[in-house]
Amino acid sequence: MGRFQWILLLGMVLSVEGVGSASPVLDQSFDSSEGSSDLAISTGSYRAMTFTAGMSGWLSNVAMPIRKTEGTTGNVDFELRKTSGGVPLATPDGVLCTGTIPTADLPVYDTFPPSIPYTMLDLSATNTLVQSGEVYALCLHRIGSYPYWALWRCAGDEYAGGQSFFRSSSTEQWTGNSTWDFGFQTWVDPMAFHNMAIAPTFDVEARSPDGNNFTILEGLDDVEQYRSANTDRRGVIEFDISGIPDEAHIASATLTLDISCCSGSGDMYSEIDLHGYAGNGVPEPADALHISNIIGTTGPLQHPGVVEVTLDPDYIESLLGTAEYLGLVANARWDYFQSMFFTSERHAWFPSGVIEPTLNILYASEIIPGDANGDGQVDEADATLVAANWGKSNMSWADGEFNDDGRVDVADAAILAANWGHGVAAGDSSTPAPEPATAAMTLLILVGLVMVRPGRN
Repeated sequence: MGRFQWILLLGMVLSVEGVGSASPVLDQSFDSSEGSSDLAISTGSYRAMTFTAGMSGWLSNVAMPIRKTEGTTGNVDFELRKTSGGVPLATPDGVLCTGTIPTADLPVYDTFPPSIPYTMLDLSATNTLVQSGEVYALCLHRIGSYPYWALWRCAGDEYAGGQSFFRSSSTEQWTGNSTWDFGFQTWVDPMAFHNMAIAPTFDVEARSPDGNNFTILEGLDDVEQYRSANTDRRGVIEFDISGIPDEAHIASATLTLDISCCSGSGDMYSEIDLHGYAGNGVPEPADALHISNIIGTTGPLQHPGVVEVTLDPDYIESLLGTAEYLGLVANARWDYFQSMFFTSERHAWFPSGVIEPTLNILYASEIIPGDANGDGQVDEADATLVAANWGKSNMSWADGEFNDDGRVDVADAAILAANWGHGVAAGDSSTPAPEPATAAMTLLILVGLVMVRPGRN
């Protein structure tokens, strides 16, 4: 690239301001519209196509090439399912969201057509998050059979990120088909995913003779959960969640506990219910009274060791912007069954052998135009990605392609420059936030370094 072209490119970059948005973009697709076969979706024919998400965010739309024969009734039921080992989960808890494709929306072809248009299904109201690299399954079914068909167009096994599956009833396991792949498109409203592992602000034990008047004990090695006629012992933990943006969506939440002691009798074992409350960062006797809101449970504790407890992400999300701390009361589910977990104090004394209570949060936040790596900042790291993929086609957001045309070029550079420094903390000397002109120049230098190779002008 000559000097004049670089100057022209710089001028184009600097001439665009406030460009770009993270509106839904086409993520994954396989075009089977001109394939050689159509397979029936009917009472005894459940069909599925797996795909690997290329970007993280809200799944806003899916589209598939489906036709019907004249007189066909009975809407097509859609499910998005989780997978295990690339195979759709067959059980009801594998369903992430559902939808309906009205039969009236399907094109009519009584004979095999050369191509089938795609029918779009809007899933934006389901608030379904997909994560880059995870495998999901698009599943279709309807009540109805010959001669009234709904048929899904397929082609050769060419989609590398998944495959087609079949089952004949809702209770069967899915069987893969390595011959055909069904056509599909997935549209994603990009979001950035962030993992946080939060240590406790405090983890204490609350003791009471009657379940009402509690005394707080701090600095213990273990916190006990136990209840009998004349004693009640509960764990109280609070975590600082003020670092999670108020507008974030909590995708998942777990609590890690290192169980030091548990008990059982026959087929019954100690269990811990975790009750959520809005905390204030200070251990108080009244905290132990918050036992009306179970947001997670350990299940039966048959032996000591580390357990991961799934917590209600919606409850934690409801605290964002209203409380700085998530409080948890660890309460024995059954009378006379004891359990204990190690504290942060014990972890500090023996860090290699004990795990402290840890709140693990996965949350999603809006993607910023120009933020290719989804870290919430538009900076040199994003410029490097744009430069590395400069001029390439079939690119995605993570490659620095921000305007949904598939190519990394001057338009994407303009979006990067217009949003340069967004999310970079003021006064952060490690990641300064330069003016757009400096941003553009940085990008152009990076592009030049990538493009210039030995033997090239």
